[in-house]
Amino acid sequence: MASSSRAQVISLYRTMLKESQKFSSYNYRTYALRRVRDAFRANGKVEDPVTVERLMEEGRRTLGVIQRQVRHTTDTQHTETRQRQTHTLSFCVVLGFCFCQTNKNVLKSLSFCNFSGFCVIFVSF
Repeated sequence: MASSSRAQVISLYRTMLKESQKFSSYNYRTYALRRVRDAFRANGKVEDPVTVERLMEEGRRTLGVIQRQVRHTTDTQHTETRQRQTHTLSFCVVLGFCFCQTNKNVLKSLSFCNFSGFCVIFVSF
């Protein structure tokens, strides 16, 4: 492997490790790190330039997947946090029984559904 190819492989490896570290979930983070390390170790002895280039292209595609997943999980967590902050108080009325008291002034949404033959009203604040 030429020195420029070696430098590119090492650069890709480091970039993939850095991006994998950005997962906030421990399980996703450790899985991604393990997969990156295992893939590079398994192909560490490859000498054929065509194969190296094919593996580099596959690595670049995988890096793109990691970056999109990190961005998606981060965006999803921020959205869920905002939803929890804005909809912290909710209650359910089933068959006319109220399970918690509410402030009627902050009513934002009201939805009805039929769950197993029971009339259920979900109200979010």
